[in-house]
Amino acid sequence: MPGMMEMDAHLPGEVQLSGNGTLSEGHFVNEQTTGRLLFGGAITCMVPSRFRDVSDIREVPDNQEVLCDYDREESIIIELLEFKSDVSDEDSARWFLQNVAEEQESENFMTIEDRRVLTESDVPHMPASTVMNAACGYMTITKTRQFDGLPNVANMVTVSPTSTTHLVKAHLANIRLRNVETDVVITINQKLDQRSQSPSSTALEPATPEEASHISTADLLSLVLRTLKIEDWTLFVS
Repeated sequence: MPGMMEMDAHLPGEVQLSGNGTLSEGHFVNEQTTGRLLFGGAITCMVPSRFRDVSDIREVPDNQEVLCDYDREESIIIELLEFKSDVSDEDSARWFLQNVAEEQESENFMTIEDRRVLTESDVPHMPASTVMNAACGYMTITKTRQFDGLPNVANMVTVSPTSTTHLVKAHLANIRLRNVETDVVITINQKLDQRSQSPSSTALEPATPEEASHISTADLLSLVLRTLKIEDWTLFVS
């Protein structure tokens, strides 16, 4: 269950870490951020203050931390998974993103951008030589459930017998910690509406004033990665 650190800050324009669209879309805003204590404080990072701890309203697996902005239908999921030795380093983020789509029973999945390698400047607080990469894609999910911004269909609530299609944009980063046999997977999910970008169109309609006041999902992933720190490595000792 994530707690809050004592510091609040405003996100500066320098949040853009890369010209690659997987991590940044060049959406510069000032947004209040909060330090989060994850996995009992063993991991910390900064996120926008508008995100809430999902474990306050439902059970979350011990290997996950889930934060959600229900108004914007965006979520941040940080997962600690057993290291996938059969997955290649250069394609691991794409593999994990495809796996998310399969878990969603997504009827359509398309990776539109893929930044294969993250550098120390992208994720500055990881051990030297850590393999890190990211990918971005869209999922079309058809379920008789209402999407609540979370990655697994089990996290959706049934609202009617009528099937509804949701277009979800996902940014995913994979940090491969071989020394502790762990794949750290960070996923930013956003349910898109009619005004948002879709796989069939690269143009975005002008943002509303409210939308313009929030960081983009690509920049959100950059913020989490840049501030992510492992404070207690005994977290990974079984």
